[in-house]
Amino acid sequence: MKMFWSFLLKEWALTRRNVFILLIFLFPLLTAMGGSGIQHVYSPLPKLVVLEQEVEHYDGLKGLEVMVARDDEQMRRWVFDLDHKIGIKDGELVVDGREAVEDVEKMKSLLQGEKVVDVGADRQRLFNKVFAFNLYGTFMVGAMVLLFKLVEERERFTTELQKTQPAHPLIPLLAKVTITAGIVGVDFLLCGWILNVPLKVLPLVFILASGVSLGIVLGLILAFYATNESQALAILKPVVFVGLMGIPALGLFMEGWMHQLALFNPFYWLLLMVNDLYQGEFSGVYFVYSMFFCLVGLGVISRYWYKTLYGIPKVQR
Repeated sequence: MKMFWSFLLKEWALTRRNVFILLIFLFPLLTAMGGSGIQHVYSPLPKLVVLEQEVEHYDGLKGLEVMVARDDEQMRRWVFDLDHKIGIKDGELVVDGREAVEDVEKMKSLLQGEKVVDVGADRQRLFNKVFAFNLYGTFMVGAMVLLFKLVEERERFTTELQKTQPAHPLIPLLAKVTITAGIVGVDFLLCGWILNVPLKVLPLVFILASGVSLGIVLGLILAFYATNESQALAILKPVVFVGLMGIPALGLFMEGWMHQLALFNPFYWLLLMVNDLYQGEFSGVYFVYSMFFCLVGLGVISRYWYKTLYGIPKVQR
């Protein structure tokens, strides 16, 4: 235990000095802040601009943001600015010509007596998907941090030195995995707080366990091939943009046949777990699938780990 603690402190010191790992840690936090702000600036319908003397006619609306103008000049200025707005004055629409036909028709329905334009459910469902995808991004950190920590050992030629120490070669690896899991956990909690994740303890534990495990498995697999940071970046580009972001995003937002195709991606199972948590429909099925995949993956990795620079070669008899 003392040996493990020594390696853990060493890995923590190296992590604090690595600016690249710090940037990896900060990236999900920045995207989470952007994702949380979308609910304040996006609406599937334009904002409604009315005059002060007519505002009482539109008090009962849902799904629309109503802006109250002092006079005709302010209404005209708001409608003609870069934001998406439509005005109503004396029973007529005030538009600037950029509005979609569907939006204009919906606004005309207000003039015909409809008092509810309710798009709240669809709007919130879309926001939940955006939040889920942002929170899911924190688990990409695990694979990247572990990969770069392993590559760092290769670049500094310390892998051979570790084999001369009395510690088992598994101990330095476990220290790296522990630091990686801690970074992912902190990232997940901070991003979850920013993105208003539902506070359901058991689903959150399942998601965190699956995300950390998948990230570790992916990081170890990529470490088989990357010998330096340049190679690690070259490998990560297609893996992240296609396997971790592109396919899961298409499956989540496009649904249909893209959803069926994305189900072959274990990281999509993780994304579905996060999305189900936001939608209030959490199920443990994908947790079982992902943990089974991780166990199989770790079994295969342990079988061939001796072939890497981090393992001890088998003695031929």
